[in-house]
Amino acid sequence: LNAVIVSEDGAFYKHNGFDWFEMRESFEKNLEKGEIKRGGSTITQQLAKNVFLSADKTILRKLREAYLTYQIEKNFTKKEILERYLNVVEFGDNLYGIGPAARYYFKKSPSQLHVLEAAFLAMLLPNPKLYSQSYRKGALTSYARRTVDLILLRMSAYHMIPKEAYTFSQDMMDSFPWSSLSRADFVFSMPDLPVEGADEALEGNDILGKEAVEKELDGYLKEEYEHAEPEETSASESSAKEISESTIDTQVEEDESLQPQDQGEESNFH
Repeated sequence: LNAVIVSEDGAFYKHNGFDWFEMRESFEKNLEKGEIKRGGSTITQQLAKNVFLSADKTILRKLREAYLTYQIEKNFTKKEILERYLNVVEFGDNLYGIGPAARYYFKKSPSQLHVLEAAFLAMLLPNPKLYSQSYRKGALTSYARRTVDLILLRMSAYHMIPKEAYTFSQDMMDSFPWSSLSRADFVFSMPDLPVEGADEALEGNDILGKEAVEKELDGYLKEEYEHAEPEETSASESSAKEISESTIDTQVEEDESLQPQDQGEESNFH
């Protein structure tokens, strides 16, 4: 999904697993605020963390994450990395992978999602248990609305969708969860897409499931990882220890009015 790429890792097809610019920006922003408010993890780093590592925020864990990120980039293509990320990332309480998420929220397969639905799923990723309250309420919160709009605006700016699709999406915001819309409603004259591989990652047998992805990655990487000494990690890899969580955009985070309501509300996925 291009929506996931622009929201989580805009430089995905350009970096080697580490986005040094984003990491520096995140570190400076967090240092300024005195707490971790913005993340700098790439999709590859998130894949390494989701499959192999605990949620502990320690230097040792970040060193291991850096090593695994390097190994994943060395052993898999960008398309393969995106496929596997989409199959293990969390979209809700005990809801992992794009396939189950598409069925749960919109009762369709990933290949049937239209751009509004894709942007909604991408919006969930920084904190799916909290941000999914729009689904439970049956209406977009102010945070969700503004974030979905930002994702679509980025997609339009990067020529992933035509301007007409962005304008149409704005008009349809109030009709969430968009059950009356389909991909056919978003058929406009499409430009050439500069980001390749996102849609192909959702087709056919590429939807593996979280357990299958973990088993496959284990076969490639885990034995080598378990025998590796963290001290042998290079300085360039270990600098990935600065930030752990990926977020969508600093301008969303800095606008307090965009924060969702009822933040203490518990998720009720079953």
